[in-house]
Amino acid sequence: MSPQLREPEQTQVAAIAHYLVGGTAGAVYQVATRRGHRGIASGVFFGLLVWLIGYEVVMPAAAGMPKAHRDRRRRAITILAAHLIYGAALGRVSGVSRTRL
Repeated sequence: MSPQLREPEQTQVAAIAHYLVGGTAGAVYQVATRRGHRGIASGVFFGLLVWLIGYEVVMPAAAGMPKAHRDRRRRAITILAAHLIYGAALGRVSGVSRTRL
């Protein structure tokens, strides 16, 4: 995060960024997968890709964070687990047909 921002502002910016990135990623998932292929398995795979790109490429370049494989092990595992859960939920919700809602 930017050194000009104090801790509360950094937290707010990070939360907003997560909502924007998560929403955008969800839209990409919808476009990238066919209706019949949406589900928990494809969602988990997608969550893994989001984590891999985000924490091995984007965050180290943009925010100076260590790459996931060089970060503290517990932190990296927690962040990975969160992205797998995000993907599973995304796949589950995306796989539900509109007529069933």
